[in-house]
Amino acid sequence: MTPTAKCADVVLPASTWLERCAITGGMEAGSTFYHLAREMNPKHILLYTPGVMPPRGESLDDFEIVCRLAEKMGYGAHFPWKSSREWIEELLEAARADARFPWFKDVTIEKLEAEGQITLDVPDAAPG
Repeated sequence: MTPTAKCADVVLPASTWLERCAITGGMEAGSTFYHLAREMNPKHILLYTPGVMPPRGESLDDFEIVCRLAEKMGYGAHFPWKSSREWIEELLEAARADARFPWFKDVTIEKLEAEGQITLDVPDAAPG
């Protein structure tokens, strides 16, 4: 257990990235070169990790932890998804339907599963 975890009143056993289905946004430059991103003009990417092994021990996917907490707090009805994959599908569907995010128009969970990473055609930020 880490020193920080030893100070905690509650420790939630989150699974590792290899054990959960998730999407992550990023840039080609990565966090190491984030301060140079404006000059480098990197492309925005969407990464997909399917989860390649079951969670170990008592660990749970972050999605599962949030859903269980919501249920215990009486907010379970606001989290109707059965899995993180189902939630990601709905999130992508909402993004495709929103005119503010035209770069998501062709992004589907199936495409992410097949390709693992998708480059998004996000317009450059306004100067300043």
